Amino acid sequence: MIYLVITPRNLEDISIKELNNKKIKIVRKLYRKILINFNDNPNDLSQLRSPDDVLIFLKEFKDRQHYIGNLQNIYTEIKKVDMSNALITCNKLRELNKDLTFSVTVSIIGKRKFTQDFLKRIIVKALKNKNLIFKNKGKPDLDFSIIIENETVFFGLRLFKEPLHKRDYKKHSLPASLKSNIAYSMLELANVTKKEIVLDPMCGIGTIPIEAAFMGAKPIGFDINSKSIHLAKKNAKKANKEIKFEQRNALNTKLFPNSIDKIVSNLPFGKQTSLVSKETFFKRFLKEASRILKKHGVCVFLTAHSRLISSLVRKINDLKIIHERNISLFGLNPKIIIIKKNK
Repeated sequence: MIYLVITPRNLEDISIKELNNKKIKIVRKLYRKILINFNDNPNDLSQLRSPDDVLIFLKEFKDRQHYIGNLQNIYTEIKKVDMSNALITCNKLRELNKDLTFSVTVSIIGKRKFTQDFLKRIIVKALKNKNLIFKNKGKPDLDFSIIIENETVFFGLRLFKEPLHKRDYKKHSLPASLKSNIAYSMLELANVTKKEIVLDPMCGIGTIPIEAAFMGAKPIGFDINSKSIHLAKKNAKKANKEIKFEQRNALNTKLFPNSIDKIVSNLPFGKQTSLVSKETFFKRFLKEASRILKKHGVCVFLTAHSRLISSLVRKINDLKIIHERNISLFGLNPKIIIIKKNK
């Protein structure tokens, strides 16, 4: 069966690496999407840690009429889709109700002369012809996704009941908490290996350390907020992982010099922080990171303050930026920065 793996923007390579490691056949690589051919137990795909989601691939077609607001062709193409095999696959993973309810998720990239709500109404109308019941609120049995990228339309059905990036262990959260698959991707970019000591000095609810624990590393999580540490411990317990979480200041960790292999963290930005002086804060933070990192150690940071971080790194002799890339997260475009300690 063909599946559509949905990835975060500019992190497609991380998902490709994971799929290759698991010997899953890649059919085609696309922007934020990877088509795969997988005929084993579909529940095995729930073990993927880098994607946002996995869809059962239903159809791909070209359409130009939506540029002028005409969605009749999209309606007709969706109406023709045979989803019997997709429903059989979903029923293997969970028992479906006799009267199937559904919802529709919409994503549009490129020019358009219609709203997302209008497109959703058209798709709902097409699917109602298949004896499905639209459910606007609550959890439906099925969640269909339509993705329009310029002239190309992709149509799929979510394989699992929840998006893949929603981990079971993440029962306790705070506003703007890092998505689990982004945390995994950052650890992959840091080339975290088993037994390495990985520190997140601003760990929030513990997502990065928990993902590091699943990779076999030795994670440590610090946060200045006692509530965050309390929730991180609860999430780690749910994940069945023993992790050292402590309330400490990222600017003065009290760790021994040259004691940490990797530092991976989602740095405060936007509503996450009320820093009086970002420059002073990040300057002190980078100096502390340099102090506690081992020789050739690596930092991977997610930040909305990439220019400031870059300028400060250039002033620290033993740190060097080796890679940068933008991603999309919560409607923002933060940057992942990889920094290496040379001495």
